[in-house]
Amino acid sequence: MKKKFQTTFLSLLIVLTVGATPTFASTTGTTGTTGSTGTTSSTGTDSTGVTGTDATGTTGTDSTGVTGTDATGTTGTDSTGVTGTDATGTTGTDSTGVTGTDATGTDSTGVTGTDATGTTGTDSTGVTGTDTTETSTTGTTGTTSTGATGVATTTSGNDAPMTTDMDDDDNDMDWGWLGLLGLLGLLGLRGRRHDPRDTNRPL
Repeated sequence: MKKKFQTTFLSLLIVLTVGATPTFASTTGTTGTTGSTGTTSSTGTDSTGVTGTDATGTTGTDSTGVTGTDATGTTGTDSTGVTGTDATGTTGTDSTGVTGTDATGTDSTGVTGTDATGTTGTDSTGVTGTDTTETSTTGTTGTTSTGATGVATTTSGNDAPMTTDMDDDDNDMDWGWLGLLGLLGLLGLRGRRHDPRDTNRPL
């Protein structure tokens, strides 16, 4: 009787425990919406203006003006005046206003083309056809810094080589000195000869 009661009690306890266990329902979360596709910036333009339009909004121009128009909006011009017009907007003129030259096609010494003053074939001293780099201080023929063609500023006494005639003259002069010394030697020996009339000299 007691054993049957224990079995019934354990069975009832198991049923109550299972019935009291909560049931968890599995629900699926809501799917998020995809974000809108981003838009790109205007095609053909960058902050440096290398292609398309530069920062000033001028089409076909970059910030350096190498192609098309420079920052001043002048067509066919760059800031250095290499092609077309320079920064002043004058066609075919550099920053100094001299027509047909630019700031880069010239050197300050005037060796090629035009110097910084815009004078063709002239160096920085204004002497036509010369420059300040072809000066010789060793007597070499060429151009000096003063523009005198074929003249050097200073000449060295050792620049001209000795000629054959000068060498022959030197040889003749040497033989003359040797002859004179030989004559003086003979006269000295003759003066020291024994005189037989000299009775004071020992025999």
